[in-house]
Amino acid sequence: MEEAAKKSNNQTSDGQQLKLSLEAQMQQLQVGALIPPSQQHTARPCNHGLDPRSLGGICKDFMIAFHASFSKTFTEGVDTAGGRLWYRLQVAKSATMDKYADVWNDSAKIESVISYFLSTGTKFVLLGNDSYALEFAEFARFLEQHIAVEIHKTQAIINWPKICELQLDRHTLVKLFRKRIPCCCLEEKYHEVKSITKKACCYNHECHNVLVERSKTMYCSRCRSATYCSHECQKAHWKIHKLFCHIDSDVIAELMSSSITSNESISHTLLFPGSSRLLHSSRFGYTYDTHR
Repeated sequence: MEEAAKKSNNQTSDGQQLKLSLEAQMQQLQVGALIPPSQQHTARPCNHGLDPRSLGGICKDFMIAFHASFSKTFTEGVDTAGGRLWYRLQVAKSATMDKYADVWNDSAKIESVISYFLSTGTKFVLLGNDSYALEFAEFARFLEQHIAVEIHKTQAIINWPKICELQLDRHTLVKLFRKRIPCCCLEEKYHEVKSITKKACCYNHECHNVLVERSKTMYCSRCRSATYCSHECQKAHWKIHKLFCHIDSDVIAELMSSSITSNESISHTLLFPGSSRLLHSSRFGYTYDTHR
């Protein structure tokens, strides 16, 4: 009995901590709430490219709802497989799509939201809170790809490896913000992390290389959705990958066909994010591409 009561109390305590964590994050979603110590005594702290006037009421409501839906997956006991980043982002999108369709379908509104996520994420980097900065980096990159895929139609599919790689090293995380903000606030931080080797994951579940140097990885250029550390791992994973590879590749082929028919120019780097250096594999009917 005592042991059961103790277990129940521990579960309640854990739940309260998760709830408090969520509430803290939601409070920090208020525009202008985060000012690094170095700027607290400055008359006009840098907003890192954010123009608060561009954030209408609906955009603020959307950001809070999207963030809450994303965070909620952590408090509902989502299992390991379902708790992956792609799942959490899709949950947040589905939960906000109907109510905030005007935001999802308007690139200007989405870009305003992205600007806020980049600004807030930059402030978290400067505060040394990489875990919160990571969330906003993932949000920003996901919404950037949403614009390319769903609105501008310049990219065939969401490039999930590019979103997931933000988790793997500080170099990639800091660089994302540094490249997108117009100020120089992250120059010192970037100087600290630029020597860190960029990492990637191998999609072969049986591979012993949990993290590999990104410049040495390859990915399936048919679907652009799976990365590997070697040809051997790609071959070993093909029995699984072939079950869904064609789905993404069909979408890519359709976009390429429509662009040719309409005589539109689609950037190769947008359609197929990554390098243009290809390694042919006739055995599996498609080529490989290496990361930049």
